[in-house]
Amino acid sequence: MSLPAHFIPLDSARELQPDLGDLVWLEHLVARVKCAAGEQVVAADSQGELRMLPRAAELPRRVHEGLACHAVANAATLTLPAACCHLLAINELSISGTTVRLGGELIGPVPGQAAPVVRGELVLRVDELLYALAQGSEAAWRRSEERIAVTSLLLPGDEPEALRSGQGWIVACALPPKELWDLSFSNDDWVKSAFYDCLRAGCSEADANKIPVPSRAMLEAELKARGYQLKGDTAWPTAESVPGPLMQAFGALTGRSLTLPPQADLPTYVRLARARVPSPPPRFSCTAPVVAPPRTPAPPPELPLRQKFAQQSPAAWTGDFSAPAVGTHSVPRPAPPVRPADPAPAAQPSWASDFADPPSPGRPAASPVSRPAPPAQIPAPPARRPQGTSTPPSSGRPTPPTQGMPTPPTQGMPTPPTQGGPAAQPDWMSDFQ
Repeated sequence: MSLPAHFIPLDSARELQPDLGDLVWLEHLVARVKCAAGEQVVAADSQGELRMLPRAAELPRRVHEGLACHAVANAATLTLPAACCHLLAINELSISGTTVRLGGELIGPVPGQAAPVVRGELVLRVDELLYALAQGSEAAWRRSEERIAVTSLLLPGDEPEALRSGQGWIVACALPPKELWDLSFSNDDWVKSAFYDCLRAGCSEADANKIPVPSRAMLEAELKARGYQLKGDTAWPTAESVPGPLMQAFGALTGRSLTLPPQADLPTYVRLARARVPSPPPRFSCTAPVVAPPRTPAPPPELPLRQKFAQQSPAAWTGDFSAPAVGTHSVPRPAPPVRPADPAPAAQPSWASDFADPPSPGRPAASPVSRPAPPAQIPAPPARRPQGTSTPPSSGRPTPPTQGMPTPPTQGMPTPPTQGGPAAQPDWMSDFQ
């Protein structure tokens, strides 16, 4: 890629940047840039030169710390309408009328390793630099919300046709002196001075004197060194008063008092710049359509633990602890074990019938139990009386009545045989007569 058309090289010799390694390493984060090639990181190396690398590259711990601080304090980034660009390390600013010259070293094209470096000047208009300052201050790298560390600028460096094709864009930054990097890596003072010079360009003397100054203390110190007396916001000249470089901004000061302007911070300068340049200059509108590289779909966001388990289907065993829903198929359950039937009572022996109580009146007789038939009973023979004796006389006792007495049950009892007459009585029965 050739040099931008509006960049004037002052040295024809080109030298390549050394590769990053043990001798050259990244020191500080400068800016985050979004382009068609993906998000890039602009950082300053140990030699004081600018580098642009993909954010996915391996970065030192200090650069990672800067990325984390910037993401928390200010999420805005510079948007590059191209896939590549040049880097400009600014070390000089001069304004003549409506023309601005930015001197420094042009590096590029980037991203890439071992980019060529050319010393020269970039020429552009005052309104273009003022718009770039306001745009860069809003996307500046911040270590905290109150302090702006480094402001980078997105500048057009070529004709509108080249800008539309994605060529000629420049990311510029004024790095602080390398000796002060360990104390404060910030270009705050340079940015406010550039705002002040651009706002004064093209204004009348009366309007220019109302513009806030970057540092009120520096103005007061210069007035005192020139022999002015200060009281509040007013300075009176004395006989020894000599106009200095900073006091010449207020016109002819000899013989009259001065009203000192207030001091402004960066948000105040951004508001004044937006009022001066409300819309983008023509070359800033020459943007090419950014074609993003294909990206794999992002994984779904991680759900909270409670919601994650709520969306999972319940295990099969959980159905045993919940009632089945109406109209839905329930999980079959195993049948309960069958209780074995009680064993049948054993048959009573034959001798147990001798101890059974006869049924009493008013109580139903128990159902007969099938028992083996007892042996036939032999009726007792009638008592013998000795010969020659008569019927014994009555003892006088009343005979117990037999009417109304319960009759022993005969159902189921075998009937003694009656055929053949009475059986013969054994001989031993005569002993009991």
